[in-house]
Amino acid sequence: MPVRAYNMLLCIQMISLVQ
Repeated sequence: MPVRAYNMLLCIQMISLVQ
């Protein structure tokens, strides 16, 4: 799995946690 895709998933999870 590309690092970029993994970073994007982490960012999405962080945003969803903040919301």
